[in-house]
Amino acid sequence: MSASLAGKVALVTGASSGIGEAAALALANAGAAVAVSARRRDRLDELVRRIESQGGTAIALPSVPDTCVSLPRSGQSRGPC
Repeated sequence: MSASLAGKVALVTGASSGIGEAAALALANAGAAVAVSARRRDRLDELVRRIESQGGTAIALPSVPDTCVSLPRSGQSRGPC
């Protein structure tokens, strides 16, 4: 990334591996503070440590796949409600 993202915040889902992990690292290297999300907390914690060891700012936001979510306006729910 050629543009500086200093002062910006990025949320990356699927950040525990693959493209999500690579995107989080690239965004952090470009200066963004990065919030990383995925199901595997241990992998997120390691990614946060890597970003911080390179001088970046990151926080892990583990997803909870069995959470009930109400869909706006539809009156429907998704998940084990």
